[in-house]
Amino acid sequence: MEGAVSIALFASNFSDLKFEYKALAPNWKILDKFKRKVISEEKFILAYKDQLNELNATSVVEHLSFLTGGEEPVLMCHCPKTKFCHRHLLADWLENKLGIHIQEFGSSDYIRKDGYLIKKEEPSLFKKED
Repeated sequence: MEGAVSIALFASNFSDLKFEYKALAPNWKILDKFKRKVISEEKFILAYKDQLNELNATSVVEHLSFLTGGEEPVLMCHCPKTKFCHRHLLADWLENKLGIHIQEFGSSDYIRKDGYLIKKEEPSLFKKED
C-alpha cells in the first residue's frame, strides 16, 4: 500500500510497509501501564495527548509527507479499526491542531470518539419500537 506508515512501537509484519514514525507511537511507559491495566483509557488518553503536545503538528505532517514521497500517508498500527487505538487519538490531535479532516481509510461511515471508531448513526423519522 503506497503511503503506509507504521506508528506502532513494535515492528509490523505487513510486508508492504516501508516507513515507520516511532515518535507517533505511545511511549513504552504509557503503553506498558495501559496493557497491565495500571492506568485507564482516560489516563492513557491524557498521557498520550501530553506526548503528542511535545511535537509540532505541522512538522509531523511535513515529515509524513516527506517519508511517503508525497503520497498520502496511511497511518497504521496493530489495532483492529473498531477497538480502542492511539491512531484515532492521533488523527483527532492532527485535526484539532491543523484544522484538517482525516478520513479513516475505507470507512467513510464511521466517526472517531475518544480513541474508538464508531459507526455513524443516521437520523431517522421513524423509530422502531420494541
